[in-house]
Amino acid sequence: EKYENVATQGVNDKSANVATQGVNDKSANVEIQGVDDKTKNVTISNGYDFFNDIASYLNNSDFTIANYKIGQNRNEKIEDVIKQTGINVLNITNNSDEKIDNLYSALNDKGIQTIGNKYEKENTKSERVNIVNKKGVNVAFIGYTANDNKGRNYFTEENAKADLEYAKKNASVIIVMMDWKNSNDEATNEQKEQVKFLADNGANLIIGNNQNNIQTMEIIKGENDKDCFVAYSLGNLLSTTSIEKNKTGIILEIQILVDKDNNTSLNSVDYVSTYILKDNKQMKVMNLKDAVSNYEEESENGSGKNGANGNGKNGENNINDNRSSANNTKENINISSTNYAKIKSALERVKKLINNGNK
Repeated sequence: EKYENVATQGVNDKSANVATQGVNDKSANVEIQGVDDKTKNVTISNGYDFFNDIASYLNNSDFTIANYKIGQNRNEKIEDVIKQTGINVLNITNNSDEKIDNLYSALNDKGIQTIGNKYEKENTKSERVNIVNKKGVNVAFIGYTANDNKGRNYFTEENAKADLEYAKKNASVIIVMMDWKNSNDEATNEQKEQVKFLADNGANLIIGNNQNNIQTMEIIKGENDKDCFVAYSLGNLLSTTSIEKNKTGIILEIQILVDKDNNTSLNSVDYVSTYILKDNKQMKVMNLKDAVSNYEEESENGSGKNGANGNGKNGENNINDNRSSANNTKENINISSTNYAKIKSALERVKKLINNGNK
């Protein structure tokens, strides 16, 4: 049997991790992140160390996927850090067409796959689909925008149907990245209608991005009654925002199994909640759960008292914050009491959002 990991980490010789994290001997992680006891921490050089506390979640999957939106000026050093951290697929869909053209060449030269470029295909209706083979399994990546920027990646049902038909003929797993530009906590009816259309036409994973704030997640039935996982928005992993609710993000770990007949099934979903801490003009991304736990343990003089475990493991198809970095120590998570209050509040907010969507 072939198993494909569409996540972001943890894979062995016989399984493909296309996800974001954590895989066992017989399954492939298609995730968007996750780490186990054997994963080593990565030290970021060039003075950019904002990922040090979470790097172990990003460097051990077949595909580690992130959204990449640049401002007025592109910073190539950031791209080098992204590559070093382990991210090997970047969604560039929500940049302008001109920026996409420049990014496509630059990122591919660094060995980073992209979502959102105009790919050369015999069937021109399929030009938005990037198909990547990992350990014998083809994975299709597609990206759309559903906002005012009606560039080459603008979502229409006509484009999506043609792209998904091409993807189904040429790939076992289909991942769609969506930019909805909805800053609310709840997904809109328009978002849900577009998600339903994508799932009904073959998408396995639908991930919302570029919306700054976290929105709910759910598992819906798609084509042939298969499970399709939807995250309406993962928030921010790294940003200079000063808005508290926009400092939180989600790293997903999703396992998709692919059998010898190329039948796919959604096996599991886990997540790690993150927080962008800015202090003394320095910035780093922290594992929310670890930061809160370590601070509370220190406050209890090592008693191990922990008031925020974040776990919700209580049923089938559950979405659990049960990944903690095996390599994080109290020494690399130093926060003040003021920052602790912000981080604890952020953790509770994330848990509430995820639990509201976990039906």
